Amino acid sequence: MSKRNIALALWALAAVAGMVTAGVLATRGSTHRLLTPVTPEGCGTVLVREASNGGLASDPAREWTLPGDVSIEVEALADEGCTFSRWTLEDGSGGVVEAAMNPTQFRLTRDTTATAHFTGAPRGYVLAVMVGEGGSVAVNPEPREDGTYVLGTVVTLVAEAEKGYDFSVWRGLPKGATVTAGPAAVTTTRGTETSTASFTVDGPVAVAAAFRVESTSYNLHTMGAVSAPGSYAFLSDVNDLTSTIDWPDRYTPVGLLLHVADATGASRAAFYGTIEAGDRIDWTWGDQCLVRFKVAELRPDPTGHRLRTLLVVESLAHDYRGCGDELTDPDELQPVQFRWRQPPWLVGPDGVREVFGEPVPGPGRYWISDNLIVTIPDGMTVRVGGAYTGGWCTGLTDVESGSSIWFDEAGEEAGRELIEQASSGSDDASLRDVGALFREIRASLEWRGENRTASRGRGCRSPEPPE
Repeated sequence: MSKRNIALALWALAAVAGMVTAGVLATRGSTHRLLTPVTPEGCGTVLVREASNGGLASDPAREWTLPGDVSIEVEALADEGCTFSRWTLEDGSGGVVEAAMNPTQFRLTRDTTATAHFTGAPRGYVLAVMVGEGGSVAVNPEPREDGTYVLGTVVTLVAEAEKGYDFSVWRGLPKGATVTAGPAAVTTTRGTETSTASFTVDGPVAVAAAFRVESTSYNLHTMGAVSAPGSYAFLSDVNDLTSTIDWPDRYTPVGLLLHVADATGASRAAFYGTIEAGDRIDWTWGDQCLVRFKVAELRPDPTGHRLRTLLVVESLAHDYRGCGDELTDPDELQPVQFRWRQPPWLVGPDGVREVFGEPVPGPGRYWISDNLIVTIPDGMTVRVGGAYTGGWCTGLTDVESGSSIWFDEAGEEAGRELIEQASSGSDDASLRDVGALFREIRASLEWRGENRTASRGRGCRSPEPPE
Protein backbone atom coordinates (compact mmCIF):
# COMPACT_ATOMS: atom_id res chain seq x y z
CA MET A 1 0.00 0.00 0.00
CA SER A 2 1.36 3.46 -0.94
CA LYS A 3 2.34 6.00 1.70
CA ARG A 4 -0.21 8.33 0.17
CA ASN A 5 -3.08 5.90 0.86
CA ILE A 6 -1.92 5.16 4.37
CA ALA A 7 -1.66 8.86 5.00
CA LEU A 8 -5.22 9.43 3.84
CA ALA A 9 -6.63 6.79 6.17
CA LEU A 10 -4.76 7.97 9.21
CA TRP A 11 -5.59 11.60 8.71
CA ALA A 12 -9.28 10.81 8.36
CA LEU A 13 -9.31 8.98 11.65
CA ALA A 14 -7.42 11.76 13.31
CA ALA A 15 -10.07 14.22 12.32
CA VAL A 16 -12.81 12.00 13.77
CA ALA A 17 -11.19 11.91 17.14
CA GLY A 18 -10.85 15.65 17.18
CA MET A 19 -7.24 15.45 18.32
CA VAL A 20 -5.85 17.97 15.84
CA THR A 21 -6.08 21.51 17.07
CA ALA A 22 -7.76 24.14 14.93
CA GLY A 23 -4.83 26.53 15.35
CA VAL A 24 -2.39 24.12 13.70
CA LEU A 25 -4.72 23.10 10.87
CA ALA A 26 -5.82 26.61 9.98
CA THR A 27 -2.39 27.40 8.54
CA ARG A 28 -2.32 24.49 6.07
CA GLY A 29 -3.71 24.75 2.50
CA SER A 30 -7.24 23.93 1.34
CA THR A 31 -9.84 22.10 3.42
CA HIS A 32 -11.10 18.55 2.96
CA ARG A 33 -14.03 16.60 4.39
CA LEU A 34 -13.26 13.54 6.48
CA LEU A 35 -15.70 10.81 7.57
CA THR A 36 -14.61 8.18 10.11
CA PRO A 37 -17.30 5.54 10.74
CA VAL A 38 -16.74 2.55 13.01
CA THR A 39 -18.15 -0.88 12.19
CA PRO A 40 -19.83 -2.62 13.92
CA GLU A 41 -21.25 0.52 15.50
CA GLY A 42 -20.20 0.86 19.11
CA CYS A 43 -17.19 -1.44 18.82
CA GLY A 44 -14.53 1.19 19.39
CA THR A 45 -13.24 4.76 19.24
CA VAL A 46 -10.45 6.52 17.38
CA LEU A 47 -7.62 8.60 18.81
CA VAL A 48 -5.90 11.13 16.56
CA ARG A 49 -2.50 12.75 16.88
CA GLU A 50 -0.66 15.23 14.72
CA ALA A 51 2.42 13.29 13.79
CA SER A 52 4.74 16.23 14.30
CA ASN A 53 3.88 16.99 17.93
CA GLY A 54 1.85 14.06 19.28
CA GLY A 55 -1.03 16.24 20.50
CA LEU A 56 -4.16 14.22 21.43
CA ALA A 57 -7.72 15.08 20.44
CA SER A 58 -10.16 15.11 23.33
CA ASP A 59 -13.56 14.93 21.63
CA PRO A 60 -13.88 12.22 18.94
CA ALA A 61 -16.24 13.02 16.07
CA ARG A 62 -17.38 11.23 12.93
CA GLU A 63 -17.32 14.06 10.39
CA TRP A 64 -14.78 16.83 9.97
CA THR A 65 -13.87 19.67 7.61
CA LEU A 66 -10.09 20.07 7.90
CA PRO A 67 -7.17 21.83 6.20
CA GLY A 68 -5.31 19.34 4.08
CA ASP A 69 -1.70 18.30 3.68
CA VAL A 70 -1.08 17.60 7.36
CA SER A 71 0.60 14.39 8.56
CA ILE A 72 -1.64 12.57 11.05
CA GLU A 73 -1.38 9.47 13.21
CA VAL A 74 -4.57 7.62 14.10
CA GLU A 75 -5.24 4.78 16.49
CA ALA A 76 -8.35 2.59 16.82
CA LEU A 77 -9.24 1.48 20.35
CA ALA A 78 -11.51 -1.54 20.71
CA ASP A 79 -14.26 -1.63 23.30
CA GLU A 80 -15.08 -4.73 25.35
CA GLY A 81 -16.23 -7.62 23.14
CA CYS A 82 -14.50 -6.32 19.99
CA THR A 83 -11.05 -6.62 18.35
CA PHE A 84 -9.57 -4.20 15.83
CA SER A 85 -9.26 -5.72 12.37
CA ARG A 86 -8.28 -3.17 9.69
CA TRP A 87 -8.79 0.25 8.14
CA THR A 88 -10.45 0.85 4.78
CA LEU A 89 -9.81 4.15 3.04
CA GLU A 90 -11.83 5.72 0.23
CA ASP A 91 -10.92 9.09 -1.23
CA GLY A 92 -13.43 9.30 -4.08
CA SER A 93 -10.99 8.13 -6.74
CA GLY A 94 -12.82 4.81 -7.15
CA GLY A 95 -10.47 2.59 -5.21
CA VAL A 96 -10.49 1.20 -1.67
CA VAL A 97 -7.25 0.80 0.27
CA GLU A 98 -6.90 -1.45 3.30
CA ALA A 99 -4.40 -0.98 6.10
CA ALA A 100 -3.77 -3.36 8.99
CA MET A 101 -1.27 -1.19 10.85
CA ASN A 102 -2.61 0.38 14.05
CA PRO A 103 -1.69 3.10 14.83
CA THR A 104 -0.67 4.42 11.41
CA GLN A 105 0.09 7.71 9.69
CA PHE A 106 -1.13 9.43 6.54
CA ARG A 107 -1.45 12.83 4.86
CA LEU A 108 -4.91 14.21 4.01
CA THR A 109 -5.00 15.43 0.38
CA ARG A 110 -8.70 15.11 -0.60
CA ASP A 111 -12.16 14.23 0.83
CA THR A 112 -11.78 10.84 2.49
CA THR A 113 -13.78 8.19 4.33
CA ALA A 114 -11.71 6.11 6.73
CA THR A 115 -13.57 3.21 8.32
CA ALA A 116 -12.28 1.38 11.40
CA HIS A 117 -13.30 -2.30 11.19
CA PHE A 118 -13.61 -4.52 14.23
CA THR A 119 -14.53 -8.15 14.79
CA GLY A 120 -16.85 -9.35 17.53
CA ALA A 121 -19.88 -7.58 18.97
CA PRO A 122 -19.88 -4.46 21.13
CA ARG A 123 -20.94 -4.82 24.70
CA GLY A 124 -24.56 -3.93 25.28
CA TYR A 125 -26.30 -2.30 28.21
CA VAL A 126 -29.81 -3.01 29.42
CA LEU A 127 -32.38 -0.22 29.55
CA ALA A 128 -35.18 -1.00 31.99
CA VAL A 129 -38.25 1.21 31.69
CA MET A 130 -40.84 0.99 34.46
CA VAL A 131 -44.21 2.58 33.76
CA GLY A 132 -46.55 3.59 36.56
CA GLU A 133 -50.32 3.28 36.45
CA GLY A 134 -51.97 5.86 34.22
CA GLY A 135 -49.79 6.04 31.15
CA SER A 136 -47.44 4.45 28.64
CA VAL A 137 -43.88 5.00 27.43
CA ALA A 138 -42.64 4.60 23.85
CA VAL A 139 -38.93 3.78 23.40
CA ASN A 140 -36.95 4.71 20.30
CA PRO A 141 -34.90 3.05 18.95
CA GLU A 142 -35.73 -0.47 19.97
CA PRO A 143 -32.91 -2.50 21.56
CA ARG A 144 -30.89 -5.14 19.76
CA GLU A 145 -32.11 -8.72 19.61
CA ASP A 146 -30.39 -9.46 22.92
CA GLY A 147 -32.34 -6.63 24.55
CA THR A 148 -29.38 -4.28 24.98
CA TYR A 149 -28.15 -0.96 23.61
CA VAL A 150 -24.66 -0.23 22.34
CA LEU A 151 -22.57 2.30 24.24
CA GLY A 152 -23.24 5.76 22.84
CA THR A 153 -26.74 5.06 21.51
CA VAL A 154 -29.08 8.04 21.86
CA VAL A 155 -32.41 6.83 23.25
CA THR A 156 -35.63 8.83 23.33
CA LEU A 157 -38.49 8.01 25.71
CA VAL A 158 -41.95 9.51 25.19
CA ALA A 159 -44.35 9.23 28.14
CA GLU A 160 -48.05 9.71 27.43
CA ALA A 161 -50.73 9.97 30.11
CA GLU A 162 -54.02 8.15 29.78
CA LYS A 163 -57.36 9.86 30.26
CA GLY A 164 -57.75 10.84 33.92
CA TYR A 165 -54.01 11.20 34.53
CA ASP A 166 -51.25 13.78 34.13
CA PHE A 167 -47.60 13.01 33.56
CA SER A 168 -45.79 13.52 36.87
CA VAL A 169 -42.04 12.86 36.86
CA TRP A 170 -39.14 10.87 35.42
CA ARG A 171 -36.93 8.99 37.88
CA GLY A 172 -33.54 7.41 37.22
CA LEU A 173 -32.59 9.38 34.09
CA PRO A 174 -28.83 9.37 33.45
CA LYS A 175 -26.77 12.48 33.98
CA GLY A 176 -27.05 14.84 31.03
CA ALA A 177 -30.54 13.71 29.97
CA THR A 178 -32.78 16.34 28.41
CA VAL A 179 -36.49 16.54 29.21
CA THR A 180 -39.15 18.35 27.18
CA ALA A 181 -42.70 18.85 28.44
CA GLY A 182 -45.67 18.02 26.26
CA PRO A 183 -48.77 19.95 25.16
CA ALA A 184 -50.18 22.94 27.00
CA ALA A 185 -51.64 22.07 30.38
CA VAL A 186 -55.12 23.45 29.66
CA THR A 187 -56.26 19.89 28.99
CA THR A 188 -54.97 18.64 32.34
CA THR A 189 -55.22 19.80 35.94
CA ARG A 190 -51.67 19.87 37.24
CA GLY A 191 -49.25 19.04 34.47
CA THR A 192 -48.84 17.91 30.88
CA GLU A 193 -50.14 14.93 28.96
CA THR A 194 -46.75 13.94 27.54
CA SER A 195 -43.07 14.28 28.35
CA THR A 196 -40.02 13.40 26.25
CA ALA A 197 -36.65 12.39 27.70
CA SER A 198 -33.48 11.79 25.65
CA PHE A 199 -30.10 10.54 26.79
CA THR A 200 -26.98 8.73 25.65
CA VAL A 201 -26.47 5.18 26.87
CA ASP A 202 -23.20 4.93 28.80
CA GLY A 203 -24.08 2.01 31.07
CA PRO A 204 -27.08 0.12 32.47
CA VAL A 205 -30.09 2.40 32.89
CA ALA A 206 -33.28 1.95 34.93
CA VAL A 207 -35.85 4.69 34.28
CA ALA A 208 -39.32 5.06 35.78
CA ALA A 209 -42.16 7.22 34.48
CA ALA A 210 -44.74 8.26 37.06
CA PHE A 211 -48.23 9.59 36.41
CA ARG A 212 -50.73 11.21 38.78
CA VAL A 213 -54.47 11.38 38.91
CA GLU A 214 -56.03 14.54 37.50
CA SER A 215 -57.50 16.31 40.50
CA THR A 216 -58.60 19.72 41.75
CA SER A 217 -58.64 20.76 45.40
CA TYR A 218 -61.72 22.28 47.07
CA ASN A 219 -62.33 23.14 50.72
CA LEU A 220 -65.86 24.47 51.20
CA HIS A 221 -68.96 22.30 50.79
CA THR A 222 -71.59 24.96 51.07
CA MET A 223 -75.37 25.12 51.51
CA GLY A 224 -75.28 28.70 50.26
CA ALA A 225 -74.02 30.47 47.19
CA VAL A 226 -70.95 29.07 45.47
CA SER A 227 -69.20 32.43 45.40
CA ALA A 228 -65.73 31.82 46.81
CA PRO A 229 -62.80 29.99 45.19
CA GLY A 230 -62.69 26.41 46.42
CA SER A 231 -66.44 26.21 47.13
CA TYR A 232 -68.95 23.72 45.74
CA ALA A 233 -72.50 22.55 46.39
CA PHE A 234 -74.87 19.69 45.58
CA LEU A 235 -78.32 20.61 44.25
CA SER A 236 -81.49 18.55 44.60
CA ASP A 237 -82.90 20.39 41.58
CA VAL A 238 -80.36 21.14 38.89
CA ASN A 239 -82.60 23.95 37.63
CA ASP A 240 -82.64 25.69 41.01
CA LEU A 241 -79.31 27.03 42.22
CA THR A 242 -80.76 27.59 45.70
CA SER A 243 -81.76 23.91 46.20
CA THR A 244 -78.52 23.02 47.98
CA ILE A 245 -78.45 19.79 50.01
CA ASP A 246 -76.07 18.47 52.63
CA TRP A 247 -75.38 15.24 50.73
CA PRO A 248 -76.78 13.49 47.64
CA ASP A 249 -78.73 10.24 47.84
CA ARG A 250 -77.24 7.22 46.16
CA TYR A 251 -78.13 6.64 42.50
CA THR A 252 -80.21 9.85 42.38
CA PRO A 253 -79.13 12.45 39.80
CA VAL A 254 -78.17 15.74 41.44
CA GLY A 255 -76.52 18.94 40.42
CA LEU A 256 -72.87 19.60 41.19
CA LEU A 257 -72.10 23.30 41.22
CA LEU A 258 -68.41 24.21 41.27
CA HIS A 259 -66.60 27.50 41.48
CA VAL A 260 -64.22 27.47 38.51
CA ALA A 261 -61.34 28.49 40.81
CA ASP A 262 -60.12 25.75 43.13
CA ALA A 263 -58.92 26.12 46.72
CA THR A 264 -55.56 27.44 45.52
CA GLY A 265 -57.28 30.21 43.57
CA ALA A 266 -56.26 28.74 40.22
CA SER A 267 -58.90 28.88 37.49
CA ARG A 268 -59.87 25.46 36.11
CA ALA A 269 -62.34 26.81 33.58
CA ALA A 270 -60.36 25.58 30.55
CA PHE A 271 -59.98 22.11 32.04
CA TYR A 272 -63.65 21.87 33.00
CA GLY A 273 -64.43 22.59 29.37
CA THR A 274 -62.90 19.20 28.49
CA ILE A 275 -65.22 17.18 30.78
CA GLU A 276 -67.67 14.94 28.90
CA ALA A 277 -70.88 13.11 29.73
CA GLY A 278 -69.99 9.64 31.01
CA ASP A 279 -66.79 10.77 32.73
CA ARG A 280 -66.24 9.52 36.28
CA ILE A 281 -65.51 11.91 39.14
CA ASP A 282 -64.17 10.76 42.50
CA TRP A 283 -64.88 12.97 45.53
CA THR A 284 -62.23 12.08 48.12
CA TRP A 285 -61.63 13.19 51.69
CA GLY A 286 -58.63 11.76 53.55
CA ASP A 287 -57.99 8.04 53.38
CA GLN A 288 -60.75 5.59 52.44
CA CYS A 289 -63.47 8.21 52.20
CA LEU A 290 -64.54 8.28 48.60
CA VAL A 291 -67.67 8.69 46.51
CA ARG A 292 -67.65 8.02 42.78
CA PHE A 293 -70.00 9.96 40.51
CA LYS A 294 -70.67 9.74 36.80
CA VAL A 295 -71.35 12.85 34.73
CA ALA A 296 -74.86 12.36 33.36
CA GLU A 297 -75.25 15.73 31.70
CA LEU A 298 -73.31 18.91 31.00
CA ARG A 299 -75.22 22.09 31.76
CA PRO A 300 -74.37 25.59 30.51
CA ASP A 301 -72.64 27.76 33.05
CA PRO A 302 -75.31 29.45 35.17
CA THR A 303 -76.53 32.69 33.63
CA GLY A 304 -74.81 35.68 35.15
CA HIS A 305 -72.33 33.43 36.97
CA ARG A 306 -69.41 32.80 34.62
CA LEU A 307 -67.27 31.74 37.57
CA ARG A 308 -69.36 28.64 38.20
CA THR A 309 -69.65 25.30 36.39
CA LEU A 310 -72.75 23.12 36.59
CA LEU A 311 -72.89 19.34 36.05
CA VAL A 312 -75.56 16.70 36.54
CA VAL A 313 -74.01 13.70 38.31
CA GLU A 314 -75.11 10.27 39.53
CA SER A 315 -73.54 8.29 42.37
CA LEU A 316 -71.93 5.02 41.24
CA ALA A 317 -70.12 3.65 44.30
CA HIS A 318 -68.65 4.70 47.62
CA ASP A 319 -66.15 3.76 50.31
CA TYR A 320 -67.13 5.31 53.64
CA ARG A 321 -64.66 3.40 55.85
CA GLY A 322 -62.55 6.49 56.49
CA CYS A 323 -65.33 9.06 56.60
CA GLY A 324 -66.07 10.92 59.82
CA ASP A 325 -69.35 12.25 61.16
CA GLU A 326 -68.43 15.68 59.87
CA LEU A 327 -68.57 14.43 56.29
CA THR A 328 -71.87 16.14 55.55
CA ASP A 329 -71.37 19.21 57.72
CA PRO A 330 -71.99 22.12 55.35
CA ASP A 331 -70.17 25.44 55.34
CA GLU A 332 -67.17 24.05 57.21
CA LEU A 333 -63.67 24.16 55.76
CA GLN A 334 -62.91 20.58 54.74
CA PRO A 335 -60.13 19.98 52.21
CA VAL A 336 -61.28 17.51 49.56
CA GLN A 337 -60.17 16.45 46.09
CA PHE A 338 -62.20 15.99 42.93
CA ARG A 339 -60.46 13.41 40.76
CA TRP A 340 -61.52 13.74 37.16
CA ARG A 341 -62.02 11.42 34.16
CA GLN A 342 -61.26 8.30 36.20
CA PRO A 343 -61.05 4.74 34.82
CA PRO A 344 -63.58 2.13 36.02
CA TRP A 345 -61.18 0.98 38.76
CA LEU A 346 -59.20 2.52 41.60
CA VAL A 347 -55.45 2.33 42.04
CA GLY A 348 -54.28 1.07 45.43
CA PRO A 349 -51.24 2.36 47.33
CA ASP A 350 -49.27 -0.63 46.01
CA GLY A 351 -50.03 0.38 42.40
CA VAL A 352 -52.39 -2.55 41.81
CA ARG A 353 -55.85 -1.77 40.48
CA GLU A 354 -58.83 -2.23 42.77
CA VAL A 355 -62.31 -3.21 41.60
CA PHE A 356 -64.76 -0.47 42.59
CA GLY A 357 -68.39 -1.10 41.75
CA GLU A 358 -68.09 -1.46 37.97
CA PRO A 359 -67.03 -4.15 35.48
CA VAL A 360 -63.31 -4.01 34.74
CA PRO A 361 -61.53 -4.86 31.48
CA GLY A 362 -58.46 -6.89 30.68
CA PRO A 363 -55.62 -6.92 30.36
CA GLY A 364 -55.05 -5.81 33.92
CA ARG A 365 -54.06 -6.94 37.40
CA TYR A 366 -56.72 -6.35 40.07
CA TRP A 367 -57.45 -6.77 43.75
CA ILE A 368 -60.77 -8.64 43.80
CA SER A 369 -60.94 -9.13 47.59
CA ASP A 370 -58.91 -8.33 50.69
CA ASN A 371 -56.59 -11.28 50.02
CA LEU A 372 -56.81 -12.04 46.29
CA ILE A 373 -55.21 -10.52 43.20
CA VAL A 374 -55.90 -11.85 39.70
CA THR A 375 -54.91 -10.84 36.18
CA ILE A 376 -57.83 -10.41 33.81
CA PRO A 377 -56.75 -11.47 30.29
CA ASP A 378 -57.08 -9.37 27.20
CA GLY A 379 -60.45 -9.69 25.49
CA MET A 380 -62.44 -10.15 28.71
CA THR A 381 -64.42 -7.76 30.92
CA VAL A 382 -65.62 -9.08 34.27
CA ARG A 383 -68.00 -8.05 37.01
CA VAL A 384 -66.82 -8.90 40.53
CA GLY A 385 -69.15 -9.81 43.36
CA GLY A 386 -69.53 -12.28 46.18
CA ALA A 387 -71.74 -14.61 48.16
CA TYR A 388 -71.61 -15.99 51.70
CA THR A 389 -72.44 -19.71 52.05
CA GLY A 390 -70.65 -20.74 55.22
CA GLY A 391 -67.59 -18.87 53.98
CA TRP A 392 -67.03 -15.89 51.71
CA CYS A 393 -66.82 -16.66 48.02
CA THR A 394 -65.61 -14.13 45.45
CA GLY A 395 -66.99 -14.45 41.93
CA LEU A 396 -65.95 -13.10 38.55
CA THR A 397 -68.62 -13.00 35.84
CA ASP A 398 -67.72 -12.58 32.19
CA VAL A 399 -69.90 -9.68 31.03
CA GLU A 400 -70.21 -10.89 27.44
CA SER A 401 -71.27 -14.48 28.06
CA GLY A 402 -72.54 -14.45 31.66
CA SER A 403 -70.15 -17.29 32.56
CA SER A 404 -68.73 -17.20 36.09
CA ILE A 405 -65.84 -18.52 38.17
CA TRP A 406 -65.65 -18.41 42.00
CA PHE A 407 -62.85 -18.55 44.53
CA ASP A 408 -63.11 -19.31 48.23
CA GLU A 409 -61.41 -17.44 51.06
CA ALA A 410 -58.25 -19.52 50.62
CA GLY A 411 -57.97 -18.59 46.95
CA GLU A 412 -58.99 -22.03 45.72
CA GLU A 413 -61.40 -22.36 42.85
CA ALA A 414 -64.82 -23.18 44.28
CA GLY A 415 -66.68 -23.68 41.03
CA ARG A 416 -67.53 -22.27 37.64
CA GLU A 417 -70.45 -22.01 35.27
CA LEU A 418 -69.87 -21.80 31.52
CA ILE A 419 -72.67 -20.47 29.36
CA GLU A 420 -72.62 -21.39 25.69
CA GLN A 421 -72.11 -18.45 23.34
CA ALA A 422 -73.15 -20.17 20.12
CA SER A 423 -75.17 -23.15 19.00
CA SER A 424 -73.56 -26.57 18.94
CA GLY A 425 -71.42 -27.19 15.88
CA SER A 426 -70.63 -23.53 15.28
CA ASP A 427 -67.56 -23.08 13.15
CA ASP A 428 -67.04 -19.44 14.19
CA ALA A 429 -63.26 -19.31 14.60
CA SER A 430 -63.47 -15.95 16.37
CA LEU A 431 -65.59 -17.34 19.21
CA ARG A 432 -63.87 -16.74 22.54
CA ASP A 433 -62.84 -19.73 24.64
CA VAL A 434 -64.15 -18.52 28.00
CA GLY A 435 -62.97 -21.70 29.71
CA ALA A 436 -59.41 -21.00 28.57
CA LEU A 437 -59.67 -17.40 29.79
CA PHE A 438 -60.87 -18.64 33.19
CA ARG A 439 -57.88 -21.01 33.32
CA GLU A 440 -55.60 -18.00 32.74
CA ILE A 441 -57.30 -16.17 35.59
CA ARG A 442 -56.95 -19.15 37.93
CA ALA A 443 -53.26 -19.56 37.04
CA SER A 444 -52.63 -15.86 37.73
CA LEU A 445 -54.19 -15.82 41.20
CA GLU A 446 -52.05 -14.30 43.97
CA TRP A 447 -53.05 -14.92 47.58
CA ARG A 448 -51.93 -12.13 49.95
CA GLY A 449 -53.40 -13.23 53.26
CA GLU A 450 -51.60 -14.42 56.39
CA ASN A 451 -53.35 -17.77 56.89
CA ARG A 452 -54.48 -19.86 53.94
CA THR A 453 -56.40 -22.42 55.94
CA ALA A 454 -59.69 -20.55 55.57
CA SER A 455 -62.69 -22.70 54.86
CA ARG A 456 -63.73 -23.24 51.29
CA GLY A 457 -66.96 -21.63 50.16
CA ARG A 458 -68.62 -24.67 48.59
CA GLY A 459 -71.86 -24.19 46.75
CA CYS A 460 -71.26 -20.55 45.83
CA ARG A 461 -73.98 -19.03 43.75
CA SER A 462 -73.50 -16.62 40.87
CA PRO A 463 -72.43 -13.30 42.37
CA GLU A 464 -74.61 -10.25 42.03
CA PRO A 465 -73.20 -6.88 40.93
CA PRO A 466 -71.60 -5.04 43.88
CA GLU A 467 -73.91 -2.58 45.59
